[in-house]
Amino acid sequence: MEKDQDVSRRDFLKTAAAVAAASALPSGGAPAILASPSPNSVVNYGMIGTGTEGCTLLKFLATIPDGRCIATCDIYPPNLKKGVETIGSNPQTYENYHEMLERKDLDAVMVVTPLNLHTQMVVDALARASTSSSKRPCTSRKTKKR
Repeated sequence: MEKDQDVSRRDFLKTAAAVAAASALPSGGAPAILASPSPNSVVNYGMIGTGTEGCTLLKFLATIPDGRCIATCDIYPPNLKKGVETIGSNPQTYENYHEMLERKDLDAVMVVTPLNLHTQMVVDALARASTSSSKRPCTSRKTKKR
């Protein structure tokens, strides 16, 4: 019987890297499946806050083929109009974010509003079982954390 050899850290990492590289090849398995688009792969999202930072984010989100902005919300009408122009599609507009959150076809909600408004908006978005993204921390005070 052959005596087992100790595996060095270097050999382990080389083998792990080779296995990872081989599994990433599109010759079969999950990567090939993931390469073909699914009709359900489009994420319908809404944006709360279409001011300067919201429009900057919308500009980049518009370049993602698997994402579609279907709703925008801002209490200031000029910002709301600017958000629609930035995204380039025709999302439904809202001045009250609660109305926007009632939509059943929203997969995700981005909250890009002043810091003092984030907490409640994110909590409300998550309460409707939506994925929510906040550009800033939800609160700056320890007592508001939930």
